[in-house]
Amino acid sequence: MRGNTITDNVPSREVPFAGGVVVLDVGDPGANPPSGNVVEHNVITGNQPDIYWDESGEGNVFRSNVCETSVPDGLC
Repeated sequence: MRGNTITDNVPSREVPFAGGVVVLDVGDPGANPPSGNVVEHNVITGNQPDIYWDESGEGNVFRSNVCETSVPDGLC
């Protein structure tokens, strides 16, 4: 994912996770955890949070994004 603008995405109701960009293992039987995703050079602001990653999978990269909040901290 590169060169996108993602702003002001806020859930309209209570949800277990949310964000402008969400990378997570949904735990479906037979599904692989998220791996090899590259999120770079995006503007991701005004979301709750801007980037959410459950730290699952391997080789996921978050770099050179303009953002303010992330779970875990440090992805912006």
